[in-house]
Amino acid sequence: MKETKQRSVIKAVTYRLLATIATFSLAFIFTGSLEIATSIGILDFIVKFTIYYLNERAWNLTSWGYTRVKKQEATAVSDLQDHQTTIENVNTSQPASATQY
Repeated sequence: MKETKQRSVIKAVTYRLLATIATFSLAFIFTGSLEIATSIGILDFIVKFTIYYLNERAWNLTSWGYTRVKKQEATAVSDLQDHQTTIENVNTSQPASATQY
C-alpha cells in the first residue's frame, strides 16, 4: 500500500505545526524575544518540513518493512470483518413495534 503525496504533505504539516510550537516556545523562554523566537520558529518549520516530506516520499519508494498477507489469511480477516459488521447491524436495528412503546 502506497501513501499519496497529499497524505504525506498533511502529515508533514500537522507534525511540523506541533513541533514548531514547541521550538518557538523554547526559543521564547530562552531568549525572551518574540522576534527571535518567531524567526527561529519559521526557519525551523521550513527546513524540517522539507526534510520530513522528502524522507516520507523516499520511504514510500521502497517496500522494505512491509509483510505480505497470505491470501488465506486475508480471506479469513475479510470474513471476520463481514461477520462483525453483520452482528453490529443486527444489534443496532430494532423492530418497529419496539419504537411504539
